[in-house]
Amino acid sequence: MSYLLTAVFENGFCELYLPSVDNKKVPMEIKPYISGRDDDIILPFEVWDGVWTLSGGGQFVLLQNEKAVEKVQLQEGLFLNCELPDGQVFSLTAEEVTEGNTQFKKYLLKAEAQTNISIGNDSGNTICYANKFVSAKHAGISIASGRAVIKDLGSVNGTFVNGRMLEGERELEFGDIVYIIGLKIVYLGNSIAINNPKNNCKIKDLKEIIITSAGGDETTVAEEEKYFLRTPRKLELIDKQVFTLENARRSRNRQSSL
Repeated sequence: MSYLLTAVFENGFCELYLPSVDNKKVPMEIKPYISGRDDDIILPFEVWDGVWTLSGGGQFVLLQNEKAVEKVQLQEGLFLNCELPDGQVFSLTAEEVTEGNTQFKKYLLKAEAQTNISIGNDSGNTICYANKFVSAKHAGISIASGRAVIKDLGSVNGTFVNGRMLEGERELEFGDIVYIIGLKIVYLGNSIAINNPKNNCKIKDLKEIIITSAGGDETTVAEEEKYFLRTPRKLELIDKQVFTLENARRSRNRQSSL
């Protein structure tokens, strides 16, 4: 069984995927740019007969239900606080890895008009994320003139971009990852990719991009509209927001060019 550990600091966070191994010690490190400290923090995981455990390793004290413990066994939904010698505390949560952790859905962004994407646990948001740790109006992404700007809207538990706590607002660049309490949004210029492993997220007013292989089932998505291609100098009418990829043809009698 594999686990995903999420470590949250005052101004940073990271996700740690434990490998599919058994009967060995597996130290995992958290880099200073995440923790804000001078040195790496080492998490001394162990797995024996399929059972994963974590101890403080002398670097920090494990606190479970506000009580100090020497070692804990990982399980779905585990929550810990870890106290460092100088009093700094960071949290760890554990969840079992499923296919949903690596699956993303892509949504097209309109380039010809300003787009505002609201994120929060209120049903009126563009991205409604039903999580008790998410604020009603948590964050927003404004897109105009080819620029996307994300802003935290005074949320209780914060918005992270590329592992760092967002302060105020910042312009997103291609490949930036927005993280909100388990929800991941990847900015891809003319689209966004959303990971929703627990199916707690509902999307409205954004059109999903469906990609199917040749011969596979196709899903028709909404009415035809005008969208910019990746190169914004050309505007083309797209009949459907469904793309079909043909199977690659095998070349015969391939010869070396040498």
